[in-house]
Amino acid sequence: MLFSKTKSLRTILKPYIISSSRSKPLKSINECKDLPISNHLGINILIITSDGNLLLSERSSTVAVEQKRIGHTIAGSLDWKTLINLVNKGQDTIDLLDMIPQEILEEEEISLPEPGKYKIYPIALTRNLRYLSKPDFQLIGIVNATTKEILEKTKTGHKHESIKVIKIPLSMHIDFNNTDKCTLLKLITEKIAKPILANKPITGTYIALKKGKVAEKGHIKITYNKLSSNLILGLYAYIKAYEKLCKEQPQQTQHH
Repeated sequence: MLFSKTKSLRTILKPYIISSSRSKPLKSINECKDLPISNHLGINILIITSDGNLLLSERSSTVAVEQKRIGHTIAGSLDWKTLINLVNKGQDTIDLLDMIPQEILEEEEISLPEPGKYKIYPIALTRNLRYLSKPDFQLIGIVNATTKEILEKTKTGHKHESIKVIKIPLSMHIDFNNTDKCTLLKLITEKIAKPILANKPITGTYIALKKGKVAEKGHIKITYNKLSSNLILGLYAYIKAYEKLCKEQPQQTQHH
């Protein structure tokens, strides 16, 4: 464990990132993708399907931290590779939110349809102090496809071991065209976030995919101590956003 009372974290990590070789310091954006540690903006997305299910995923045992913990539907980084891929597609001006669909395409996790068939809403920016304080976007989304349709197209497990995709029913049909951010936040807050953070288990089902095929099915009980720290942060952020953006705003409008 790296620890110092006199040196900053940036100073301690600098020798591991920038060397005295002729190719360093970095001379082009292409070199940034080869940095040995993740030093980018993370994204964590909770996805709700058109048949009313919230999808979660179990982190692989091959990831650097929190192996086998339950996490967001999709998690990744808006890194230089993502940006380069957009530039190579001919985009001259790139908005930060333009990078999210590209990152979804690059992730070898749950496969979503083309961008026109899902909507993603940024909710909050968090920092996980446990893991180097990398900033993470907390997002929610709705996809115009059923759980079955998504799982039939997913590539999860092609390069990795068997990975669990967890389905939690929210007990309602989702109208893709008429469901807004506050409706999604309310569902996540009331059905998922508040119960789990109050140490009340939630029951779901899982499908383990290996090499693109179903390897195992079963029931799973989701508890607080099984969650990744980023998902816990996200649940708190979703509750806060719902209270501030969706519950307080109408009252403020009435006063004015």
